[in-house]
Amino acid sequence: MSLPAAATCIDLMGCMTDIIAHPSQSTDLCVVFVPGNPGTVLFYDKFLAWLASRLGCGVFGVSYACHALEAEKVAEGGRVEPGTLEGQLKHKRAFLDWLGRDKRFVLVGHSIGCYLTERLAARSGGRYNVEACVHLMPFHRFDPDKTLDRLGPQLLAKVPTAVRGLGWALERVVSAVPDAALLSAMKASGSVVNADMAVRLVKAKGYFDRFLTLGADEIGALGLDLDVELVKDMIQGTRQLSILYARNDMWASLRHLKHLRSLLQYGYFDDVGVKGRGGKESKEAKGGEVHLEVLEGIKHDFPVREGWERVAEWALKEILKVEGQRQWGRGLSKL
Repeated sequence: MSLPAAATCIDLMGCMTDIIAHPSQSTDLCVVFVPGNPGTVLFYDKFLAWLASRLGCGVFGVSYACHALEAEKVAEGGRVEPGTLEGQLKHKRAFLDWLGRDKRFVLVGHSIGCYLTERLAARSGGRYNVEACVHLMPFHRFDPDKTLDRLGPQLLAKVPTAVRGLGWALERVVSAVPDAALLSAMKASGSVVNADMAVRLVKAKGYFDRFLTLGADEIGALGLDLDVELVKDMIQGTRQLSILYARNDMWASLRHLKHLRSLLQYGYFDDVGVKGRGGKESKEAKGGEVHLEVLEGIKHDFPVREGWERVAEWALKEILKVEGQRQWGRGLSKL
């Protein structure tokens, strides 16, 4: 299978990195997308191409360090720790630097990618001009009311070697299954639209190790409570924060939506100049805007599901809210 037409590979911090690039010379605004885990942006090719066809600005997506689809692209001795969120954050800063600090950015994240984009916006010391953050089903925190969520980080912290061992065991099992059999099984589900890409991914050397090692760090690094000070810093550092949730999504709890909604309703963020629109509740104020929304019938792994266009439509709607950008929107009649 050939790579998407807009895909290329660049060296970031000594790690060969797959990216999707839809550049534009008409504006200094760039939409930058950071995927969830597994950290290959190639799963999102149709999603990003759809956005690029309707926006007049550059649209880019970046994979995670050492999550390149082809094993030979993983450089040895890279200057980043790919199995940690901190290492991946440094890697994403390097990508924004590669695009140029003179650019204005709209950062779009999916799942744990939202953890990275919010820190790029709020904890980079003013290094980047981030106009807005658009979060798609953010894997922010777990639910402290659930026993497994409380104990999971403690268990994973004690068995990192077992996590890596599981990854290599899964790789051996999957490598023994013929590609045709995997492809048939994925297509039989009726919902996977990128089955051929999924087969290529799970067959890539080291995929399960990279996926599980970073996943264990995600669970260990994220607290059980919403980091409201980080949210405040992000609001203060951008003009707009938009967050999309899915109903019955085990990876992006609606408990956090309700928490944010109540904070907006009671004016917790008023001192940083924000007006929030969280469903039916709203709080008018000066400054930027927070938009919280729940969509029915979408899944956390939306890029490989039928109906991914609904997520793309929502993301486009939010991106076009950035001040002055409606002038370069295209194809809005297709929504």
